[in-house]
Amino acid sequence: MSWVTNIRYDSSMNELPAIDHQLNRQRLALARNLAKMLDSAFTIPGTNQRFGLDSILGFAPIVGDILPIGVSLYIVYLAQRMGVPRKDIYRMLANVGMDAAIGAVPLAGDIMDIFFKANLKNLALMERHLEYQEFGRLPKPTLLEGLFGRRRRRPSSVPPQRQTIDIVPEHRLKDKS
Repeated sequence: MSWVTNIRYDSSMNELPAIDHQLNRQRLALARNLAKMLDSAFTIPGTNQRFGLDSILGFAPIVGDILPIGVSLYIVYLAQRMGVPRKDIYRMLANVGMDAAIGAVPLAGDIMDIFFKANLKNLALMERHLEYQEFGRLPKPTLLEGLFGRRRRRPSSVPPQRQTIDIVPEHRLKDKS
């Protein structure tokens, strides 16, 4: 039994299993909703600055610091289930740790939570991995992107049609005909 559960595999085959892209997209949608809720659910009136429940909950002692960390770790867990590489998982855990360390400082940390959006950075890493899984391309990050995270860019062209491919032995296809 493999730790990766988003694959369909026929044990009689000697080929690699297919990745269930639909399940990964569902996990990514859940992670996107959680990240936006924690980091960018609200806007400061008169500005373009967004903040989320992480900043608001931080004002409550103990529970306000632990609850957002638990949700952030659940986002990392979803990334692990999607098959995100270990180095990116470690980077995501570092983002969560830094967010927890910043949030632990009374009052000043809660204000800094408005500016440090660990969950949105982790979401960008997950989206990057899903793009690599589906389309087989992964752009190399620049030095600044590696240090501070990748900014989202709109694709210049329409991506190819997305599809899930199941690996089925040819003899099974002939039996059904």
